[in-house]
Amino acid sequence: MDTEKIIKPLGTLTQAIVSVGNVINARFRSSQEEETEDSNFGTESKDSEESQTLKTNSEGVDGVRVEDVRIKSEKNNEEVQENDQEEIALESQVKIGVSSCLIGEKVRHNAGHANWKWLSDVVGTHKLFKLVPDCPEVGIGMSTPREPIRIVDMEDLGDRLIGRESATDFTEKMTEWSKVKVEQLKKNGLDGYILKSKSPSCGLERIKVYKSIEDRQGTHRKTSGLFAQELIEKWPQLPMEDEGRLNNPVIRETFITASIAHHQFRTDISKAPKSIVKLLDFHANHKYMLMARSAFLLKKCGKLLGEWKLPIGKGGCGGDIEVLFEIYYDLFFRGIKKYPTRGSTTSMLQHIAGYFKNSLSKEDKEELHSHIIDYQSGDVPLILPLSFLKHYSRKLDMKYVQNQAGLKAKNQAAIDVAKILPLPQKGGDKKKKKKKPL
Repeated sequence: MDTEKIIKPLGTLTQAIVSVGNVINARFRSSQEEETEDSNFGTESKDSEESQTLKTNSEGVDGVRVEDVRIKSEKNNEEVQENDQEEIALESQVKIGVSSCLIGEKVRHNAGHANWKWLSDVVGTHKLFKLVPDCPEVGIGMSTPREPIRIVDMEDLGDRLIGRESATDFTEKMTEWSKVKVEQLKKNGLDGYILKSKSPSCGLERIKVYKSIEDRQGTHRKTSGLFAQELIEKWPQLPMEDEGRLNNPVIRETFITASIAHHQFRTDISKAPKSIVKLLDFHANHKYMLMARSAFLLKKCGKLLGEWKLPIGKGGCGGDIEVLFEIYYDLFFRGIKKYPTRGSTTSMLQHIAGYFKNSLSKEDKEELHSHIIDYQSGDVPLILPLSFLKHYSRKLDMKYVQNQAGLKAKNQAAIDVAKILPLPQKGGDKKKKKKKPL
């Protein structure tokens, strides 16, 4: 799918932000009437698997102040922003594992790199994130430069990692190194992984399997790189993508928000002593995020939390909190890695809007509803209705909505990194091919 068709570029988002400001200013000048209550909003969504929804794909924008009535003093707004920035500063960094070549390290077989500007210059320099680079091929002792390696189907021996020039079999070395490395990463803590696409060691998917060392075409069968296979098998809950798929802004934002959720779970929720209260708070604060990505797994998580004291054979955990955390971790992060859709996002907006139905005037509710419908139709970006919802949650002091993960400063920083900044561009050691003359 063409990336430009998925999300509007930076200029469009900037225009949307300006439009929000114009709406606010116009209404502020023309209307200072008292709000009237009307309970007939009627846009709260039903709790079906498809319609219970998101709170993610593009969480609120903190820099946009969308007041419909009398705006609080600029001083108060500045204090809120300063508090949000303090929240980021006080938290530890989100640790993202990366293939070393993607941040400019010259570790490829030809002594080159595959530097990805978005990763090295944006994520790598942001105070919220810490990159943890590694190269499996260098890790097993291969030199730089070195002969290329490929995955070869050796029939009875299965898929083997073979040097293309020397025919050396690196399978055992890579397999053993990968097992040790994954266990080391789990012990040291990690919140996501960005792998090099098309690599026989790091590629997540669509890696060619060759019939022989001499084969130039490869078979029709595809697989994953050996290190990626170990990562997927031993740590399927970890958010992971390759840099090729992350050029899609929806996938990119989903990955980053999932990594931030993983960071919170790892550094706070799952720390000893484990507490059912903390886990319930985490679940409540990520409800809409998970709802949009997998309503089915949201229901399973909710059922687990409600019945965890039941015997294990009857769907519970026998009251064992360690078992509860282990099962919840698996369910939640398998769901949070999925991608929200426009339909699920629209349902989420309507669901949150339902919290305001008894607190907003009829005019305000109609306007908010129109912004949601415009988003559903693709006429405006998500930033517009979500900004209004974020403002109302603060203005009306609705703590439950305010505490949703996507409205927090840390997730706002994720949106800044993943979406509002220019689309990522690759830059590496490849030379541009000259066009052949006609």
